[in-house]
Amino acid sequence: MNLKSSRGVQQHEVNAAADTLIAQGVRPTIERVRGQLGRGSPNTVAPMLDTWFAGLAGRLGLDAGLEEGGPPPEVRQLLGQLWSAAVDAGEHRAGAALSAQHGQLQADQQALAAARQNLAAQEAALAEKAAGIDQALQLAKRQLDERNAEMTQLRSELSAAMADLTRARSSLAGVVQERDADRQAFAEQQRVHAAERQRIEERTGGTERRLLEDVDRNRQDAKAARGALADAQRLQEGLREKVEALTVRDHDARVEIAALTERLAAASLRESDLLQALQAHQDAAKAHRTKPAVKTKRASVRPAR
Repeated sequence: MNLKSSRGVQQHEVNAAADTLIAQGVRPTIERVRGQLGRGSPNTVAPMLDTWFAGLAGRLGLDAGLEEGGPPPEVRQLLGQLWSAAVDAGEHRAGAALSAQHGQLQADQQALAAARQNLAAQEAALAEKAAGIDQALQLAKRQLDERNAEMTQLRSELSAAMADLTRARSSLAGVVQERDADRQAFAEQQRVHAAERQRIEERTGGTERRLLEDVDRNRQDAKAARGALADAQRLQEGLREKVEALTVRDHDARVEIAALTERLAAASLRESDLLQALQAHQDAAKAHRTKPAVKTKRASVRPAR
């Protein structure tokens, strides 16, 4: 039975490699056959090498010799050696294959466990990322809705602003026209005022000179008045000193007048008493007169001053 490996190693190639090793006096093994071939995995070469060992007796023609009475002792000895070598090679090949398979299985299991852990971590990360992406999408959708609402509001405000701008431009055009008209009117007024100012300056040139002369005369008069005021102030100071002296004399006079007034009052009182006494005396004298027809003229008595 010829087995074909997945890597392209054929049974006849394994058989040829084993035969070459036997011709070299070397026991065929899996690693030696692979080295001879230059390719092939142990799992592929092992069953093919078993097939080569199984067909080795028939290829050497030993089956017919056994049926005729057995091979010579030398052949049986060689056959026993080959058989022992084949058994050892089979056991070694089987152990190596089993060890390789076991190691490969452990490696595969470890790789599978690592892959599962990695896959679980990736799934968790993807789930977390998906949740984050979903939240981000929801947030982005809300923000987009808000932005759309804001854009709608801004478009409405922009439309209103454009309408206001159009009206403002129309109003501005009218204002500009009015401003130009006002400027022209103002320029005309400026021209008229300039001409009028020139005429006024021409008319008032002489008046201004006369006013300047009057101002100069007033300054001279003011200077003279200040001199007269200084003289008057000096005179007033002298008069004030005289008034102070007169005030002292007036006080003394007032004291003297008060004394004289008291004396005059006393004299007037005595005069009144004397007049009353004289009147009583005259009345008594008149009563004692014997001739009532004769009237005597009473002299008027005046109080002495």
